[in-house]
Amino acid sequence: MRARTPVAAALGAAVALVTLVAAAPGSLGGAVARAAVEPPVAIALDVSRPVHVFTRATPVTETLVLRFSTPVDGSVTGTLRPPRGRGAPVKFALADEYGLAWRASLVLQPAGPLGTWELADVRYTYTDDRGVPTTDVVPDTSAFSLRQASTVTARVDRPRVSSGRSVTVHARAAGLDGRPLAGAPLVLEGRTGSGPWKRLGAYRAAADGRVTAQQRATGPLRLRWRMPGTETAAASVSAAVLVTVT
Repeated sequence: MRARTPVAAALGAAVALVTLVAAAPGSLGGAVARAAVEPPVAIALDVSRPVHVFTRATPVTETLVLRFSTPVDGSVTGTLRPPRGRGAPVKFALADEYGLAWRASLVLQPAGPLGTWELADVRYTYTDDRGVPTTDVVPDTSAFSLRQASTVTARVDRPRVSSGRSVTVHARAAGLDGRPLAGAPLVLEGRTGSGPWKRLGAYRAAADGRVTAQQRATGPLRLRWRMPGTETAAASVSAAVLVTVT
């Protein structure tokens, strides 16, 4: 399933398409006949996947399709801007025979910057109704997000305690490469018997990706850590640890 991102105020409004003049397959000559047509406006950016999660150190391919209200018969270029660092130039290729859709395929590396990438500085050229080459621009827009898989481990200092005593619960959050996820949000959850998991507290991982919490036990208790998804890391849940009460 492809995701669509609005790139102009015209998105969602009814767009009057021009009548296309017959032309040879792949030719734009008929599509941009010398007629009083409305100038093309970028109406949507389709992406193959709005969020990519790297579960292995393997590149993934992303396809961007920029759609216009009326034909673009010149060229479409832009810049793919990462959350940090320098952007990379992107050159779109014609995706249909009318110039209504332009496509660019990109190979994304797991070692690249994580977070939300933008499609920026998009310029397109077309022939206006007077036959004059014209250049216009597209507003910058979010394209997709890159995240890495994460792991959360849990342990307790004592698996068996007296009723009413507290146990120390430890957690460590790490990314795909094993490096600690500093500042990652971590939620401690508990469960007694077959009851539902309940939120016991919210914490932030230290620079080494670790968190320590105290939890009072009045009966047999299962504990686990949950990390909600962040801008750069996917959500994950630790295995549960059992605390026995004597």
